[in-house]
Amino acid sequence: MAIIKFSYQDEFIEELQKEFGYLPAPPPFTLLRLTNLFRPIPNLAPIRRLSVVATIKVRDDIIRLERDCGDIWGIGEQDKKTFERAEQIHNEIEKVCEGLGIEVRAGVIEE
Repeated sequence: MAIIKFSYQDEFIEELQKEFGYLPAPPPFTLLRLTNLFRPIPNLAPIRRLSVVATIKVRDDIIRLERDCGDIWGIGEQDKKTFERAEQIHNEIEKVCEGLGIEVRAGVIEE
């Protein structure tokens, strides 16, 4: 099993389209996991880094997106922009998955 990693949603979406776009329907139980991942920044607590993570299993491989969206400082306007970036990425991925017939749920696939 290999993990194919992407840092930008455009490349990740392009890979999904290449994998599933030519099929009349995706294989049964095709499921993409999509979530926000918060990680602490060492020595800068309570600031956290927000990333959008999307994973899908294709054959024996996992295709993974981890897109950095920015830092969460606990400051309204600054945090709002970061959350809006994450929401935009979620929406882009969900729209493509809907068109490809891929079900989207929360979480991360790890093996």
